[in-house]
Amino acid sequence: MADPSTARALSTRLDAPGGTAHERRLLVEEALSPLLPEGSIRRGTAVAVGGHGSITLAVALAAEASRQGGWVAVVGMADLGVAALAERGVDLGRWALIDLPAATRGGSLAADVLGAVVGGFDLVLLGPSIRMAGTTARRLLARMREHGASLVCALGSASTDIVSGLQPEVRLMIEQARWTGIDGGHGRLLARKAEVTVGGRGAASRPRRMLVWLPSEDGRVVCADPTQASDFGLGRDFEDVRARRAG
Repeated sequence: MADPSTARALSTRLDAPGGTAHERRLLVEEALSPLLPEGSIRRGTAVAVGGHGSITLAVALAAEASRQGGWVAVVGMADLGVAALAERGVDLGRWALIDLPAATRGGSLAADVLGAVVGGFDLVLLGPSIRMAGTTARRLLARMREHGASLVCALGSASTDIVSGLQPEVRLMIEQARWTGIDGGHGRLLARKAEVTVGGRGAASRPRRMLVWLPSEDGRVVCADPTQASDFGLGRDFEDVRARRAG
């Protein structure tokens, strides 16, 4: 059950349509800022995160918003637990977890729920099972811009094309990853290094690639040193993948 003071604050927030819409950007952790234009998320825009590990990266991008006093809603991530959020150091009093029945995740109920939360929250995390397309997506985008809310879409293995109606300003695609800690079939998983392709519109329109720890050995999600790519063989592997796709 939510703390009464938190519930009252949230009620006030939902009753104030303008919220903090006049603030132009939402900050992310400094260690992840290289992934985004100006190191932050512009209000009224969407960020699409795809590939294996997309939920981990999406949550990491949202963590700083609550620490800076913003409100975060999570829609359609039933498996995301409070313990996982606590490990990220978020302000749990400013997060709301909202699940939807499986049969409604692509229908009018999902659209209604999202329309409500973008009117009262600074940042909304959208789970892989929620689909927004066509007219519904355009209406949601207009409401986001009106209220200054931002959306981070964790797409899992789905293509970022499924949220094209939301016109993502930034598209982050986790192409492939490699775990460390297992040597000859022995040991334990310590850290996961992944290569993320960054693209989008405007300042993010020039494609680039970055290495990200998802997570590092200390449990953090941070951008890695790109000069270490050869240590994991990622550079060669990605060249091979692009060659196969071109063929």
